[in-house]
Amino acid sequence: MVWGHLDEMKQFFSRYNFPLKTIPPSPGVLDYVDFASGKTAVDHTPSGLEAVGAAMHGNGTELAKYPEIQAGSELKYSVAENLLLPFVDRYDLGAMIPTVFAICQGYSPLLEISTVYVFKYLNTDPLDSLNKGFVTTERSNFAVLYDRAREELGSDALLNTYIVAMARSSHLDRAIVLVQTETGRKLILAKRTVSTIPLYLENMRGFDRSNEEESFFARFQSSAFYSCAIRAPGLRIRAPIYALSSDTLYNIPRLPGSYALVPNPATNLVHVYYGNRRLLGERRVRDDILAVVPRIEEDRGMDADSPSEIVSFPNHAPFNMVVGKYDIEDAFHMRL
Repeated sequence: MVWGHLDEMKQFFSRYNFPLKTIPPSPGVLDYVDFASGKTAVDHTPSGLEAVGAAMHGNGTELAKYPEIQAGSELKYSVAENLLLPFVDRYDLGAMIPTVFAICQGYSPLLEISTVYVFKYLNTDPLDSLNKGFVTTERSNFAVLYDRAREELGSDALLNTYIVAMARSSHLDRAIVLVQTETGRKLILAKRTVSTIPLYLENMRGFDRSNEEESFFARFQSSAFYSCAIRAPGLRIRAPIYALSSDTLYNIPRLPGSYALVPNPATNLVHVYYGNRRLLGERRVRDDILAVVPRIEEDRGMDADSPSEIVSFPNHAPFNMVVGKYDIEDAFHMRL
């Protein structure tokens, strides 16, 4: 797991005495595979570093014109036409599309998303980090970080909890929230509530949504992003494997499907990234992920003593909440 060089991120890790380090940038040798067949893409020639660098520079120059995009969800109106067009339609950015796909996890379909949303993800921080190197932790056990944050919050941190009912009203001087915890129901009285979950109606059962909020939230479209860790005894790799498709524009991997296998030497597990333009059932995703490994093992003559298995399955769907071009033009984000 890596981050850019945001001061807020560094302050958060420093608060809990969690040391960080910078990974020096290195193009390395990229291993591309057609995940549908498991065969190495021997005829694929990635864009050269000079072409990718030129495209990134052009993208950064354009991004600098819209500093408000990185500050929050509000936009200046009227919105520039360039921000409403699909990302790939703006300039000659073809050389950087595979890099954008790799960085913008879960952004699907990448070539159809309005530029404004790609700019919000692929902002100056990750662009600078491509040159300076990304930041990661010196420790592999992230659970320690969450444990320390929970210790600071004490009994105010409620785990495995969901909202049963909520009352927000201009006539009240506080919000009232009834939640179901592991030990029973609790009533929360707060001056203000802040929600950071995706604004997906299925996620908001128990919220006292107004008719206007219902109307707004229903306009959101989302993609699906799944990541998991697998134990693959026969897949002996030391470097990441990236998917590509020979018959798609810019060789972007076909989705739904897995698009990257990243080994973790510290745990001897392989992290798998999977995406789609809409939500899928968990069983379908699990089966797809496990089906990729035997294809690659067979193509590379790797023998497995036992089949691969999923060790953990974090589900990030719904992911990347966006609205269409006409909603953006209609001041959706300002009214939100």
